[in-house]
Amino acid sequence: MAWKRRYRADFSLYLAGKYFLPNGPLQGRADEYQSWEDNPQGKPRKAVDGVEALVEYPSSSADFAIESRRLLSRPNVTLKYVTGYRHPFEFSTVRAELGFQMLSVPLALWVQRGYMSDLATYYVKATSVGIEVRFRVL
Repeated sequence: MAWKRRYRADFSLYLAGKYFLPNGPLQGRADEYQSWEDNPQGKPRKAVDGVEALVEYPSSSADFAIESRRLLSRPNVTLKYVTGYRHPFEFSTVRAELGFQMLSVPLALWVQRGYMSDLATYYVKATSVGIEVRFRVL
């Protein structure tokens, strides 16, 4: 379930919730941490994921023109908070992103502290940094 609210033309707030089925109709049993893996940080996915809040400025849905003659476009900032629904706020993730266009190529620099840095070890708390190329879907 997701909810989005756009304030003016340049600020958006997103709230989202997910529920993870213990037995999926196509997948079967959930593929997540198992006690035999014997990792002291191990926990089910619903402990670290499922509740999300995101603030974006300016909004990605705001109208903007791509000017290929400019070296850099006006940047946008995104702050994201994720926690699990099993015990909300016990295991949290915070992510900050700075998005911009350099010569018409959409890029984002980001830093994240928390969980879900990869699907294999989603339950391990880590600090991650990165750069990514983004493609807009219209």
